[in-house]
Amino acid sequence: MYGFRKHSGYYFWKGKYMSIVMELAGRNLNTYYDRNSLIIRRHDGNREIFSDERKVVLENILKCAAKALQQFHNFGVHNDIRSNNFVTLKEQDELEPLTSCKLIDFNLSKTIGQDNVTNDMEVNRKRDIWALGSMMLTMMKFRFQNFPINLSYDTSPNFLHSYISNVNYNTNIDTVLKGCLLENANLRPSMSAIVNFLEGNCHRFIYETQNSVGTLCED
Repeated sequence: MYGFRKHSGYYFWKGKYMSIVMELAGRNLNTYYDRNSLIIRRHDGNREIFSDERKVVLENILKCAAKALQQFHNFGVHNDIRSNNFVTLKEQDELEPLTSCKLIDFNLSKTIGQDNVTNDMEVNRKRDIWALGSMMLTMMKFRFQNFPINLSYDTSPNFLHSYISNVNYNTNIDTVLKGCLLENANLRPSMSAIVNFLEGNCHRFIYETQNSVGTLCED
């Protein structure tokens, strides 16, 4: 099913319209997670904890979003990565594992070949990767005391350094997010490396200098 709208404005001649046809999607990832979280919370004795059931849902969300962003990075950068800008398929059962999700809202996106974009493409990709890490960590803010309102190195450097250096946060999700949120953007893994890690095709990232076990997830 598709929807459309007629748009007139600054970019179009008076009396002219542009029809935008869009696929009708399901819920965004924020809503999908919130609905699953309520059910998981009941299973966990009305507590919001990082249980195995919750971990599976969050890792599935991360993998789904990572695949969508990996695909988009073949063509450009998004510049507005957040949970509301990923949507499930219309036929997705809310209580079943995600089969696929799609990235939407390209108002701030830049594609390869645009003026002043190609040279900065890798820098902007790293910003998308940071935003993906921030998005996922915010979904898991129940794990932390005093989670910052604005997650950035300008406003919450101590929190970020503490999280990244804390060996007790050691799930596969944490391994990915710690890489996404590194202050040194050059050390952040690419989306291809992240997807390969989540699919079990490799086992560690370049930033993990103390880890030599398994196959390196190369960019």
